[in-house]
Amino acid sequence: MALNDLELSLMAFPQRWDGPSGTLTLNILLLPVGDPTAPLGAGPQFAGTSIPLVINLATGLGSLPSTSTVPAKSVSHLVQPPAVASTLFTTLYNQLVAKGITVKSGKLATIPPATARIKKSLPESYQLAFPFNKPRSGDIVVGDGFGCALRGQAPPLNSTPPPPDKTISWGQVLSYALRQPVLAQSLGLIYTVSINIPDSIVANGGFLWVSLDASSPANPWVADWKANPDTVKSYTARIPELDATHNRPLFAATLLPIVATPPSNLAQAQLEAEEYDDGFAQIVHSNQPETIDTATLDPEQIAPGTEAGIQLGWDDEQVTVWLNNQIDLLRDRVGGTTATPEAPLGVQGYRIDVRLQGASQWNSLCVVNGTLPFNQTTYGSPASTSISGNEFW
Repeated sequence: MALNDLELSLMAFPQRWDGPSGTLTLNILLLPVGDPTAPLGAGPQFAGTSIPLVINLATGLGSLPSTSTVPAKSVSHLVQPPAVASTLFTTLYNQLVAKGITVKSGKLATIPPATARIKKSLPESYQLAFPFNKPRSGDIVVGDGFGCALRGQAPPLNSTPPPPDKTISWGQVLSYALRQPVLAQSLGLIYTVSINIPDSIVANGGFLWVSLDASSPANPWVADWKANPDTVKSYTARIPELDATHNRPLFAATLLPIVATPPSNLAQAQLEAEEYDDGFAQIVHSNQPETIDTATLDPEQIAPGTEAGIQLGWDDEQVTVWLNNQIDLLRDRVGGTTATPEAPLGVQGYRIDVRLQGASQWNSLCVVNGTLPFNQTTYGSPASTSISGNEFW
């Protein structure tokens, strides 16, 4: 497993299951490494290139699929990016350059420092939300440690702040684009597909993944893939047990690599995929601050002069673990090591819905409306598009 050889990731994110019609809807994410407007490996550029794919489904949850697994169901699917995809990539680049920003074209990032970690202090409301025993890792703090660290970060009064970083990598550009689904779809990064599946295949659960169609002579990167399987990587999503009478949402919080021999360190990632397979948070908590110090909730600080609102939180420890895993995966990819389970995170964001107790109508706290610079003539999308805070994987 050489993550530093990676040129293209193929990821499958199940969205929902319609039992009566036997329809499984998924999002396919194609994620190039490096400059999408430059040749990818020995093939063409990613931007604007159609790719013949195969959607695979293995039945059963007894073992992880591998490169030798024979799927119970395979569906050929050609993803064709919108005609404007190449123009959009160029437009994004030109807009950044016009603002004095240097877009790095290399595919490898800088190795994160060994001390780079995400730290999280657990509020009392989280600890009271379930039978809390002790923190899951050393990156999670209970007590006043967070407040002390926060107060200790005050810079000297005569210090000069460093200048803003004027460089950005293509990975960061793609990350920003993925936060707006309309833009990501127009760039040819995300495709929504529905396939029909006999309920007998998913009755015991299974695994869903997308691979290059090696049988298609038009496939642009098959030669790279055959020469080095680590250049094009497929990641599979866990599918829970489904039946023909029910509809339900599907969600892949973590993905698992399709490799010759699945490693033994993926047990925790499989558990997380199972716990979050419907997309709902597990540990939700709330608090109304009684102090102006809402970051540390120190009760010895001044009481708020007006209503301080309500703080909502969820899955504090799990989110911290996920974020640190992604830092460690980047360290592995750039440094050529294999210390971290290769389980990419499938959570892009969160949506908060509320309703009055006893009411059936839910109201979103994350929906905003705005006008995007898309129009049918230029970009093939409506001129005005509603933007939502939902996670879209």
